[in-house]
This record gives sequence, C-alpha cells and structure tokens, in this order.
Amino acid sequence: IDELSRGGGCLACHLNYTDQSAGQHQAYIAGQKAENLLPAMHSSLDVKISNNHCFGCHSRSGRISANYEGWHETLLDESEINEEKKYRIIQDKRVFEFVSADVHHTAGMECIDCHNDLEIMGDGNRYLHEEDAVKTRCEDCHFQTKPNLITYGELDSAAIKIFDLRKYDHINKDMIKGKDSEIALMNTFFENDTGWMVGKNSGKIHPLNPPASICIKDKVHESLTCSSCHTAWAPQCIGCHNEFDENAEGYDLLENKFVKGEWVEYVGNFLAGKPTLGVRENETKSIEPAIPGMILTIDLASFNSSDESMTFHRLFAPAAPHTTNTKGRNCKSCHNDPLALGYGRGALTFDLNKRTWSFIPEFAANKYDGLPEDAWIGFLSNPTSNQSTRTNFRPFMLEEQKRILTVGACLTCHDENSGIILRSLDEEFNNYVLKVSEECVLPVW
Repeated sequence: IDELSRGGGCLACHLNYTDQSAGQHQAYIAGQKAENLLPAMHSSLDVKISNNHCFGCHSRSGRISANYEGWHETLLDESEINEEKKYRIIQDKRVFEFVSADVHHTAGMECIDCHNDLEIMGDGNRYLHEEDAVKTRCEDCHFQTKPNLITYGELDSAAIKIFDLRKYDHINKDMIKGKDSEIALMNTFFENDTGWMVGKNSGKIHPLNPPASICIKDKVHESLTCSSCHTAWAPQCIGCHNEFDENAEGYDLLENKFVKGEWVEYVGNFLAGKPTLGVRENETKSIEPAIPGMILTIDLASFNSSDESMTFHRLFAPAAPHTTNTKGRNCKSCHNDPLALGYGRGALTFDLNKRTWSFIPEFAANKYDGLPEDAWIGFLSNPTSNQSTRTNFRPFMLEEQKRILTVGACLTCHDENSGIILRSLDEEFNNYVLKVSEECVLPVW
C-alpha cells in the first residue's frame, strides 16, 4: 500500500506489511519468484487501516486525503521545487504545496477515526452518489445535549467482532450513536457528561468538545452546515480544455492495450481558497461548500473533422474539503465575498452614495458564456440552469443573493461583533431591517 495504490476489494484497505514481510516479498518478486525466495513471513489482513490506505484513491478530484493533511496540488514540476518543507512530491510526481492541515489531523486523528465500515463497505442500500452513503456528521461528536447512547451488549454481531478486534477497554461504558444515522460509534464513550473518542489505531483519547456558542446562538443561520463555515480552504481548478491528439500514444482501458491517439487535458489554474457556497435541497435546505466540478471545453473537431462543435460546461459540485479549522469564517467572508456568492474572485463593493453593489472580476470572461473563468453564476442574476453536478444542489438564486448582500451592506459600516450586528441574529432579518436607523444605508435593488 502506497500513494499509487488504487485497489479494490478487501486488500485495498486491510492489507499491511511489516518491514520484514515487505522485504521478503520484494526479494521474491525481484528474484523472478524463485522457489528458494518464497517469503517466510506473510503480510497481514487486519483492521489497522491507515491514512495511506485512503490516499491512493482520495488524492485526486476532491483530493480529500491530501487536503486533510494540509496539501494543495499545484501545476509545478518537481524540477521547480527548492523549498522542501513547503512542497511535497508524491510518487506519481505531482507537486503539492502546504496550505493548512485539518484541525482533526493536527490533533492526531486518522480517516477511520470518523468513518466507519458501513460507509466504506456498504450498508445494503443503493446510492446514486457515493457521498450519499456517508452518514458521519460533525454533530455526532460535537453535540449540544446528551447524545443517544448504546451499550456493548446492544451491538450487533459484526460490531461486536470489530470492537473485540480493536481491543477497546471501554466495554462497560456507554457508547455514542450517530445523531441521524443511529450507527454505534464504537470508538467513543460517554462518561461524566462528556464524550470521548479513542483513536482506532493510536489509542489516543480525544475530548469531544461541544460547538461554540456562536454556532448555536441563532436560528438565522440554522441552514448552514458546519463545513460551510469551518472549511479553511478548498481546491479549485478552472480553465480545463480537452482535445484529441491523433499522434499521441494512449492506453485503451477497454481493450487493455496501447493505441495511437489520445485525449489530452490542458489545465488553466489550480487555486486554493475559501469555497463558494451552494444550496442543497432535500427534505430540508442546507448551505454547503461548492467547488468547480468542471469548467471546461471539449474540442470535438479534433477527434472528428466533420464535427466542428466545441462542447462547454460550467458545473460546480458540492464538496467536503476536509480542511476544518476551529475559528470558522467571519461574516464578511460570506456576505461581502464574491467568491462565496458564486461570482468568482474580484472586487465586490457597496457604494454608500448610490446604494448599489458593483463587481469587478479578477478573471476575464469566458467566451462561451460570458462569465468570469472562476464564476458559478453571473453577478446579481439568476442561474441560467442548475449548473451543478447534482440535481439537488444549486447556486444562490437572485433573491437569496440580495438577502445576503443586504447584510453585507450593514457589514460595510458595522463591525460583525458590534451590538447592532449581534442583535440582528436574535430575530428574523427582514423584520429587523425595518427598525434600523435613518442613518443606515441599505441597498436599492
């Protein structure tokens, strides 16, 4: 198991080698599998699943494994690197730059300390998207009131087997159940009105701290997910172009052989910053981080000369960046930030005299839809379509943008910790703005 491992089945997660067994295995392979080099020590199949087991599959696309440890992929070549501590070159030669690690990683937690077997190996249900199978929630561990509990004797047979294999010593203590999932979190226990988590590999005990008071202070922001505020940064790639090179050698995965001709991808920029925010609509509405799922062109004419068309897509995707920080976003980073609203990077300004907002984008407009290269939607406009990789996930509608920017206008003058702003959290905002001073300048739409 290394940074290139992308296996399937049991071995993808449960295979482990000691230094001795790995050495014997490599000698056997290097010796053309000679009989006299047969390994005397076998690799183990066990429940010690490290972050390395996750990395091979989860260091691409959303790059969760890399992000969790603080690493952001760049377009640099390894020959350009001279600051070893700032950069990391992984086995496939991609170069990553350190931004900031997830607070849970800094505390010594591994992927499986939060994620469980039912999420990874399946719970018997079919899901359209893999993220729908994930039942772990921040609120499972960071709870306000006493959580639902379960005892060892109430566990099912599979859970008991895992509990025993991990040799937990809290067999006589109540364990916590997932807030929504009702799944037993076997590496937790509840004692003296406090929750605790045990590292599945390390054995380190972590306190399960309640959410900060500001997170639960008001009902105004109850639709915001924890990650919408507490994501420090997210990977964002823009300007992707694909064309067919008939002279390049490519690999046909269906025929399992090298062939002449290959689709080549050209990338514009890899960026790291606060994520855009989007709206997930299921039974309830929630605000979640979003990143460019694909802002790309496909040159069909390069593959078929009789087809002169160019396919263009601008689709954002819901994201779980795994770059959690303790402090969270401030008010302006949502209400006064064009990237958060979906407009892209640039200068978003409220003119107190004209009582209007204006936006100057940082990136030039894409010739296919007229939007800035990193944008999800146009400035103060309704989306032209869903523009998302999920049918239940969308950008902010115009009326939602106006509501957000009305608060942003207030923050232009008032500090977010001022009494005026804090009081606005205690009642419905549309009613609150009716009571503001005559000196206050609100937007004219």
